[in-house]
Amino acid sequence: MPPRCTTRGAQYARTVPIEYHHEPERFRGRGVVFLAWDDEGYSGYWDLEPDGPPTALEECPPSASAAEVVSWGRERAPRVLIRPESDPSRYYWAGAGQPSGKYTTLPIWDETS
Repeated sequence: MPPRCTTRGAQYARTVPIEYHHEPERFRGRGVVFLAWDDEGYSGYWDLEPDGPPTALEECPPSASAAEVVSWGRERAPRVLIRPESDPSRYYWAGAGQPSGKYTTLPIWDETS
């Protein structure tokens, strides 16, 4: 299960530059997208793991809309995890279909909330 993140961790992540892959499109349909709410809106990134070594592929454009960032994630990977504004301390499954593998214990994200 993905680690629970804290706001302090998100603030730290913003100060450390991440090098994203120069050709993320070649990995479309693989990996996992991590999305999270913080005080300024939603942000996140697409990573190749578990379909390859941990590799940051692309940053999600920031948005105030959960539906918008989830849509962005689903265009890239079958696995999408979100820490929504209503419960920013835990991940929810927002991927295609039902969660599988190590994600089966995650609650399903309610798109209407």
